[in-house]
Amino acid sequence: MTQFILDLFFAFIFVLLLIFMAKIREKAFKDNKESYRYAFSGMLILGVVSVIQLAGHQMLFWRIPFLSEPVYQELASAIGIVAGIALLLAGVSVWLPVKRNQDLTEGHQSKFSDGTEYIIRAIDEAQNADQLFRILPELLCRKLHWEEAAVIRRINREDRFSLFRWHGLADDRKELIKNITDRHQPIPDLMAQIKESLPNAFIVTPSIKEKVQALILVGAEKEPDRNRNVGEAMFRIENAISSRLTKFYEDVRRGYAENTLRLLTEARNLTVQRTDLKGILPELYRLFHRATGAEYFSLAVREKYRHNLRRYIAGINGNVLLGGVTSPVFKENYIDHLFESRQSLAVGDILNRADFRADSLFASCGQRSLLAIPVVGGGAAIGIITLGHPKPGRLGPRELVRAEFLATAIAPIVEAEISRYLAQERDRYLGTLAAFEATVERCGDIESLSEAACEILLKSVGTTFCRITSISDDRTRLVTESLKTIRPFAEINAEPVVISKELIPWHYLALAESRPLLINQNDASSAVESGEANMLLFKGVQSALIIPVIINGLTYGTITLGEMREWNRFAYDSAAISFCKALTTRLANGIKLVQLSRTLLKNETRIIPWENHPADENNIVKRLKEPMTTIQGSIDLLRIRGEHTNGDTERIMGMLEKSTERALSILKGN
Repeated sequence: MTQFILDLFFAFIFVLLLIFMAKIREKAFKDNKESYRYAFSGMLILGVVSVIQLAGHQMLFWRIPFLSEPVYQELASAIGIVAGIALLLAGVSVWLPVKRNQDLTEGHQSKFSDGTEYIIRAIDEAQNADQLFRILPELLCRKLHWEEAAVIRRINREDRFSLFRWHGLADDRKELIKNITDRHQPIPDLMAQIKESLPNAFIVTPSIKEKVQALILVGAEKEPDRNRNVGEAMFRIENAISSRLTKFYEDVRRGYAENTLRLLTEARNLTVQRTDLKGILPELYRLFHRATGAEYFSLAVREKYRHNLRRYIAGINGNVLLGGVTSPVFKENYIDHLFESRQSLAVGDILNRADFRADSLFASCGQRSLLAIPVVGGGAAIGIITLGHPKPGRLGPRELVRAEFLATAIAPIVEAEISRYLAQERDRYLGTLAAFEATVERCGDIESLSEAACEILLKSVGTTFCRITSISDDRTRLVTESLKTIRPFAEINAEPVVISKELIPWHYLALAESRPLLINQNDASSAVESGEANMLLFKGVQSALIIPVIINGLTYGTITLGEMREWNRFAYDSAAISFCKALTTRLANGIKLVQLSRTLLKNETRIIPWENHPADENNIVKRLKEPMTTIQGSIDLLRIRGEHTNGDTERIMGMLEKSTERALSILKGN
């Protein structure tokens, strides 16, 4: 009974072991199937031997030859036990080294995973992108046991890549990477060249919104062991870097927007200040300095003439260099481009641009990087903002966008400055006309009136040349009454000129049609010929204005203005033409009064020579001015309105009669 229990126990144990081995096959022998086959076969043979022992002791083989003999049973059992143990030993000898290697691999992978987690934590703790890329190569080599690591980072301002940081990188490989990145080329071509030159390198490409920001190279002198699950770890690191860079980008963009909003608020506060540009020039400099870091600020406001700019320039610390000085544009070839295109311009280094020229003050202040932004108002460019920095490439796209926002915000300031100067010009013209009216009252002869008018026109309009002529008594020649220039000319004609359509076509047309004419030498349809220019203007004239002097419907003479500067630098605008026409009208009224007074004095019973009684003639002129002006105005109203007087004819005729009676009473009293 005891033997039966023992045999049954061993048989049961071996059956359980076989079932257990079948259960743990996938887990314990997943990577070692040969060891499982040896061990399972040995265990199966031992189980069969135990069953044979159980059957033999229970006399189940007594009719089977050989097995019925105890000797043969023991021999079969011994052979089975030896074979089973041999197979078990073979399975264990195969399984133990594989298991040991598997444990080592798992331990290494565990350390590799721990290193990856450490690097990811360091990435998440980085304060900015610069710090992240500085610490990354050393971490990759120290925690993941790479022999060398390098970061090739995008240079945002130039949209190219450069070797930023490295660790354990040999000098020859470093120079190789620098030579590859020195050439500006697309990302796929750059990666292809790196892989071709460094075949053992493993490359990851962290990006922001699918735009690659850096190339991270890791590797060894020999091909790295890919069984360490390198791809998965580096992929996790790449995702962590991309996420952190995206967060940095969002933070920077949010801060950039908030800062820009604060700057725009300050610009709006400047626009509500009622002061001129020179007064707020230091504030404008500080505003753009905080926005872009520029150390040079220039605002060129466009005047009436395209190539004349009123300049407001501030240097370091807001020191005012020019406070509203008007100067022409000589060599700044970008000014015309900005006025025409209304598109901003960025120059990284003006010394490396042979086709680009800035103003001399910009270069003398040591500026290298330049931004030029047009100030647009009313659909046209009304000014140019120029920003400079001594460091090449310092002013880039980010600064350009912010400067464009501020240029739009300060456009009302520039418009107000232009309006202020236009108002000042209008007031100056009105004051000049009032002063000329007083001069008319004081002058007692036509020559003095012509001299005064010529002097006023030359100074007020700011032109080069002014000539006042009168038609001779036979109405065949133009006689010069007054001639003024701001500079001496070698040959200038002061003799009478025959009125002829062939000789002086433009003056002839102005006299014939009694209307002003504007001459522009750049326009072939209105250019003056050299003969007419030599006789009534001067050699080299660029533009001219011809205004006929009309008295009582008859042409008395002309006022001719000439300019030697180019049309783009100086042109007779509408305000100047209106001023010249108004002054011409007052000159005609003065000449009319002088002629009338002379006629009346000559018709007196007692002939009084003009030269002996200038005071009497001046007194008559002053007293006749008011009624004669009213008479002339009444006649003009009747001529202009004609039949459409709306019932004012009687009132106008009454004024005319009263003014006539007043003039007659003055004449009779004298």
